[in-house]
Amino acid sequence: MEAEEREGKEVMDMIKLEEILRHYSPEAQIVKSIEELAELQAELARLLIKQGDVKKITSEIADVLIMVNQLTIILDITPEDLENWIKFKIDRQLERIREQEQAGADCGWRKP
Repeated sequence: MEAEEREGKEVMDMIKLEEILRHYSPEAQIVKSIEELAELQAELARLLIKQGDVKKITSEIADVLIMVNQLTIILDITPEDLENWIKFKIDRQLERIREQEQAGADCGWRKP
């Protein structure tokens, strides 16, 4: 998908999310966000005990991403602000990993 096409789709998705938001209240969508996060958390917990279903997890991730996009509208968070925070947090975590590796530390986590 070309950049212009992708950008047009993103604008259309935001228009649809704004319509949903107008139907419900910001408060209701914040509560819904919390519910969707809890559902994703539950599916991920099932994955750790080998009872997870990737399709269910994918569906829950989609729900969470929809609600996160609505939260950016509610809280007037710009894509640039969000991107800056994402970049900062990724870079910070990579720096922590480098420090752990230099110290010979074991993160204690292995892929399930």
